[in-house]
Amino acid sequence: VEVEEEEVRELPLPEHPALSSEYDFKALVECKVDAFLNGRVRKAAAVFAETEFDAVFRAAGAYKIFDGVSVTLDFRTTLKRQQQTANGTFAASTFRSMAPYLRPVSSVVLLDGQVVCATDREATRILDLMYTHGRQFHDHGSATRNRLILATHVPSGGSAGGAPVTATPNVAHQIADLEAPPAPQAAGGTTLMMPVNARAEPVAAEQLQLALSPRAEAALQLFNGESKFPRAEVRAYVEELFRARNDEDRTALADMFTAIREMRRREMEFERSHLDEIQRHFGVEGKVGRFDGSIANRPRK
Repeated sequence: VEVEEEEVRELPLPEHPALSSEYDFKALVECKVDAFLNGRVRKAAAVFAETEFDAVFRAAGAYKIFDGVSVTLDFRTTLKRQQQTANGTFAASTFRSMAPYLRPVSSVVLLDGQVVCATDREATRILDLMYTHGRQFHDHGSATRNRLILATHVPSGGSAGGAPVTATPNVAHQIADLEAPPAPQAAGGTTLMMPVNARAEPVAAEQLQLALSPRAEAALQLFNGESKFPRAEVRAYVEELFRARNDEDRTALADMFTAIREMRRREMEFERSHLDEIQRHFGVEGKVGRFDGSIANRPRK
């Protein structure tokens, strides 16, 4: 009698949204840097370790380029997955990011020179505490209130050709619900819209530019897969990234930016952008591979 063998199909490991991390946001509003940063944030480049292009990013020096930008644990992690052991039992849950789909940058915390990408949920919590606690803790006109700035990041500064200002109305939307905000536009030529300090007061453009250096803003935009840089100092910094490299390393840098754009689904914004112009100036092709891994698999010279 012929016995029909049953096909064994391996089911994918169960995945579900990760639980939110607990932060001392009250200490953050009080501008206690260590209480918020220690063990609670990771360098932005660490997010790339979760993707198949990690080797490309390392070769292009991503860990140095993005050194000035950090992300919260919740920003980095979107899913957690059960790890199955050899004997078939499930071990403790471990966290992973949503690679190859990276979380876009929308809410940004500036704190004593630190640039931290936060989730919209975290930004809402911080903004609430700015109103309920920050205005009591910081005296009106005190210098400490400007050590902390919370803002909405708008790709390309909301300018023509970039994402519309209303595309990610996170912090700006929350401010609008609580109090009449200033005009909804990018501040001081940067890509940050409607920045507020620890007392939830609007921040002047000059103060914002002091808190957000061109290098940090360039890292923030490139990490988000952007190609248009409304701030002239940012364009100059990106140009210097290519000028300081040899031909092979320039190609690796362009490979990295291409991979990030594709993971962010922002490839259509590249043509005739500032980044396209810069790369053409140095003889580097902008589109050197697709998201099928051809970039990562291309041999190095």
